[in-house]
Amino acid sequence: MLALLTTTVGKTVDFSGRNITQVPIESFTADVYTVRLTGNKITHLGSFNTTPHIRFLFIDNNKVNNLSPQTFQGLCKLRVLDLNRNYIVSLRDFIFSDLTALWSLFLSNNLISAISERAFHGLVSLEFLGLAGNRLSVFPAQAIRLIPSNKLL
Repeated sequence: MLALLTTTVGKTVDFSGRNITQVPIESFTADVYTVRLTGNKITHLGSFNTTPHIRFLFIDNNKVNNLSPQTFQGLCKLRVLDLNRNYIVSLRDFIFSDLTALWSLFLSNNLISAISERAFHGLVSLEFLGLAGNRLSVFPAQAIRLIPSNKLL
């Protein structure tokens, strides 16, 4: 059963801890504001382009291992993206390029060993980037220079 909560700022869809293996995107309406998919067995993320109003997206503690540029395409209102505790191994060019309103990007405790120089292209509003607990031996300086925020922690 879909957990749907209505708040003054939009709807929340909560599929946390349900052992789902795929994102149930067909269950999301266009006015969804927050999506919680925490603690499942999701390995692949499709596209969220049918839900352009999402502000908060929690996909932490899953089994996601690959990110596609199409996954986050059109999510220009997204503020928080939590991908902590997954199996992501690399961040490719332009993977987050549509996320121009993103404030916080959580990527800690994955298996990230490679970050391309243009992985963070487009993150003009980013203030927090969490990468702790990964397998990075080299961090491309150019990747961080693409984030214009002087508040980046």
